[in-house]
Amino acid sequence: MLKISFTYSGVVWVILALIGLSVCVFLPFFHFYNIFPVVQLGQTLFLQVLIGLFFLVLSLLGSKGICISSQMNIIDLLLFCIFNYIFLNSFVLQTNVVVSSRMYDLVGLGFFYSFIRIVGFSFDRWMIFIFFGGLIQSIYGQLQLHGVYPSLNLDFLITGSFFNPGPYAGYLSAIFPVSFGFFLFSDFWKISNSLRFWTFLRCLSLVTGLGILLILPVTASRAAGLAVASSVGFLYFHHFRLREKVTSLLCTRFKRIAGVSMIVFFILSVMISVYLLRSNSVDGRMLIWKVSSTRILDNPWIGTGLDGFQVVYMDAQASWFRNFPGDPAIQLADDVAFAYNEGIQLLVEQGFFGFLLGVILLFVVFQINGSGACPEIWLAQAGLLSIVVFGMFSYPSHILPIKVCGVLYLAILGRHSKKMIEHRRSFPFKVPSMAVRIFTLILTIGILWNVVRLHQGSKDWKMAFAYYQIGAFRSSLPWFAKAFHIFSRDGRFLVNYGKALSSFGDHKRAIEVLGEAKKYIGNSVLYITLGESYMALGMYDQAEEAYQLAADMLPDRFYPKYLLARFYYAIGDMDSMEPIARYLIGKEPKVSSDAVDEIKREMEVLLGENASTWGDIDPDL
Repeated sequence: MLKISFTYSGVVWVILALIGLSVCVFLPFFHFYNIFPVVQLGQTLFLQVLIGLFFLVLSLLGSKGICISSQMNIIDLLLFCIFNYIFLNSFVLQTNVVVSSRMYDLVGLGFFYSFIRIVGFSFDRWMIFIFFGGLIQSIYGQLQLHGVYPSLNLDFLITGSFFNPGPYAGYLSAIFPVSFGFFLFSDFWKISNSLRFWTFLRCLSLVTGLGILLILPVTASRAAGLAVASSVGFLYFHHFRLREKVTSLLCTRFKRIAGVSMIVFFILSVMISVYLLRSNSVDGRMLIWKVSSTRILDNPWIGTGLDGFQVVYMDAQASWFRNFPGDPAIQLADDVAFAYNEGIQLLVEQGFFGFLLGVILLFVVFQINGSGACPEIWLAQAGLLSIVVFGMFSYPSHILPIKVCGVLYLAILGRHSKKMIEHRRSFPFKVPSMAVRIFTLILTIGILWNVVRLHQGSKDWKMAFAYYQIGAFRSSLPWFAKAFHIFSRDGRFLVNYGKALSSFGDHKRAIEVLGEAKKYIGNSVLYITLGESYMALGMYDQAEEAYQLAADMLPDRFYPKYLLARFYYAIGDMDSMEPIARYLIGKEPKVSSDAVDEIKREMEVLLGENASTWGDIDPDL
């Protein structure tokens, strides 16, 4: 990568330090509160604002000359290849380009990696930022636990500044191994820092680690627990030089076989225990992984492109249940947006080529040798290991604060990676300095313009969604139309817009918008709404297809089959309606409710077994 060195004042250094602090500490707190559809877009825009500020500061530097050097190490090269492959795959190799917050995150994280490599703060300075981020989040969780602050999700007791305890636990698990490792290897930093600063860092790492340990069990995240256990084991393995001890202990073939058997038995015991804690959750993930494997085989080399998983998965789930109607996991089926396994999601979206690049990156990262003289390598590797293990059962690639931690750890390891290219040249002040300033200023303007554009679009979406929620569909449509040119490739927005159009009665336009939405997302809500609009226009074949697909996606749900039965009744197809109605009448719900009882009564009406009137049914059934 291109590395630029400047001579700058203490004030500028403080500004750059504040930018780094803001990314690591304040980013998780930045949301578009009360804007349900775009809550996490606030973090994306906050990161872009900070990156824009960085380039703005960069454009004002260079008072004593600029030194531009080309330094490319293996990690830089691999990240460069991964970054460009994802964009090439999304914008060139794929038919439809899904533009979501993850795409903007990717750009921001690329700039953040460059920021770390250019600014060059020492490892312990970055650790201060990370420790404060983890400490504040753990305190916030304790305050939620004791009722001082409300949770950001009414369904859960604690969420930190996140909207679900899963991502909150994942973020804490990404920080814990670094705080624990810093305390474990603190004697190394005692040599290179003043005693007062070393004592401060050691106490901060200890308090952060203890704070995380106290709050992490409350999240009940098994993935985070496994991530922490794996990373702590990794640190202990290197701290106590267990490789040499294990090698000397397992000196015979019998001992090696016994040792491997014990490890396998331990891993199986842990897996069984984790499964028994919440078997339904594990079975649900297993279903997602089985269904995802069918999509991997459909396009094994280049996948579907970034965020393509949410486009293809639900169709695959519908096909799965048509082929395996007796699958016991049928009752766990839901609308799914994540693979809950980053390896599987990577294979679906980026294919074998993207997956191979990711595996090579991890191999190179863990091939870097740490030592007692350079323990920061082990700490960064432990942090990455925690994220990788958490990602085997969750979705950290959708959580920006976790991705920030991962990029920071990669940048730290990049300093110790083998250099492949190195060229250094110094320039006089005037010409190159002005060129760099102009370039960075243009870059800053572009970044900030995009931030303003997305923020305004988000406000328009918020207004549209607010009107939609209270049933003022006519009032919501102008706001949806204003935001359309900004979010025209965002599947969630298009589904919201299409539902509003359908509810208002503009079914022709609703079908156009929802047809466009199918390129960027797939779920039961989309096809139920399409079915309603097709039916209103008398397009019965298309309506039947849409209703049937929604019912196949969620075969255990009452509502899609209820709508399909009503559709057959409306067109006079009693032979198709009757078995569905009888199935719904006899089906036992997972959770009893008035809405389910109403569905059963209406099905009895259709069969002529009772008398009642039509009503409104909760679509979440």
